[in-house]
Parts: sequence; C-alpha cells; structure tokens
Amino acid sequence: MAFDNFTLNRGTLLCPTLTLNPASGPVGTKVTLQGSGFPTPQGYYTGASTVEVTFDDQFLGTTSNNGGSFIFTLDVPFAQPGPHEIKARDYATNTNAITRYQVTAVPTGLSASLTVGAVYFPGDTVVASVLVTSSGVPLSSSGLQLHLNLTRPDYSTIALNVTSVGSGLFRASYQLTKTAQIGTYSLIATANAPGVGNGSAMTAFEVKLPWLSSQASTITAAGVASVATVGVALVSWRKGYFKRSSKDPF
Repeated sequence: MAFDNFTLNRGTLLCPTLTLNPASGPVGTKVTLQGSGFPTPQGYYTGASTVEVTFDDQFLGTTSNNGGSFIFTLDVPFAQPGPHEIKARDYATNTNAITRYQVTAVPTGLSASLTVGAVYFPGDTVVASVLVTSSGVPLSSSGLQLHLNLTRPDYSTIALNVTSVGSGLFRASYQLTKTAQIGTYSLIATANAPGVGNGSAMTAFEVKLPWLSSQASTITAAGVASVATVGVALVSWRKGYFKRSSKDPF
C-alpha cells in the first residue's frame, strides 16, 4: 500500500486492502478482486475514478472507485506455479494496494489402460488387467476407486471384482461356462481419485465356438502332414525312385 503526495493532519486513515476469492488456483481460474478502504475521490474526480488492475505488472483492465471500494473480476493469466502480485492503482488519489495470488499446478488428471486376451472359448477363464496412472506414474492412493463392468453379447452386464496386485495395477477374472454365449464381450473400467481426477478405458474380446479350437489344431496337423508328403515325394524323385518308362508317352 502506498500514497503519493498525501498529508494527514488529523483523524484516522483507512488503509486500502485487496481481497481475493479464491486466493489460489491454477491458470484460468476466475477470481473476484474486492478493494476497500481506498480514499474517496475529491474535487474534479468526485463521484468515481479509474482503478487499474495488473497481474505481475501485466495490465488486466480497469474498474471504478465508488466511495472507496470496487469489485473486479479476472481470469488468472498464464503463469508459473507460485506467488504472483495483483496490484490495484487508483489514479485519482494516487493510491495503490497489492495482494498475492498463489498459482497452483494444473492437475494432470488420471488415466487407465485395460488389457485382456483377444479370443476365448467356453470353459476358459478370462483374465483382465487394469493399470491406473497419473502423469505416467502408477497411482497408489488409498482414495482410488476402480470399477470394472463386463457386458455380454446379449447386453446384460455384470460387475467384476478387482484385486490390487501392485501400485496402480489391478486384476480381475471371469469364468466362462461351457454354455457361455458366443460373440463379443466388452469390458469398461472407470477410476476415480479425489484431487486427481477420473479416467476410463474400454476393450473387448471374442468368445468363439469350441470346435474352432480343435479344428484349428486338426487343420494345422493336416497341413504339416501334406507338406511332409510333398517333401518326401520330391526327394524320392530326385534320387530316381520315381522313373518314367521310356514307353510312357509324354
């Protein structure tokens, strides 16, 4: 607070003060600045005068000093985390007041990733893993809440129990019955941590007919046998086991 060319002969003097609401927050926060105790403009400036508001000497705008008080609304400009000066100067009375605003870091938020196998068959056990991170670091928080929901091909849903297996890492399993529905199953994970944020992830897997599993093995074996047969025939031909008779026509 400062006065220029000001003399007090008698009485009391109210010191100009600035109040911020809120007094801290990240860049972009809307803040209400309230000034009070400023001298009342006299003479030519009687009634109202201009008050200039700055943030670290960066001009933000002006308002009017009405009877020694004013209200000004500002959006916190880009600034590094830490304390910053907000100044209000009344040009009519050459009075200024300073307060400090604490810029906080922007919350980085929360992210979740979900992994599961691509194909399963009735009777298999589906195992899903969920990793919850903040700023790329696995999140370890007692307040972290994680929910994992499974949607079947008929659109019915079931909540799966998740178990923590490490910092930010969780696992859940689901047993497919022998008569499990064939089709696409989807998994949705939602995470929430107070003061950090929310995150979600989604993935899907297929449940296929059980005969496809055995058929795949049969086809593979048959293919290997065919290749082997062709190979033996080729070697035999090269060694002369298969000879064309001179009487055989081309």
